[in-house]
Amino acid sequence: MLIKKKIIVLVFIIFVMSISHAHAKIETKRDARVFLNTYCIELVQTIEEINEEQKELIRQSRWKDFFERGEWILGISDIYSNLCK
Repeated sequence: MLIKKKIIVLVFIIFVMSISHAHAKIETKRDARVFLNTYCIELVQTIEEINEEQKELIRQSRWKDFFERGEWILGISDIYSNLCK
């Protein structure tokens, strides 16, 4: 359950950070498309960063942390597959 909470917090942080216009409203399909494209890129970048962390964790034989990061990737990938087509 702790992993699930961490994933939710991580995705929320990514979401907040990816909003380039904090007070802008999405009013058109184009606005929505631009927002989602940016959000989807942020998701992929986050997966890439976590994957790099995993490589270091392997070198350090920190398997518990390695598998925890893998669960984060699974959660983010699930969000990506639902929103980014």
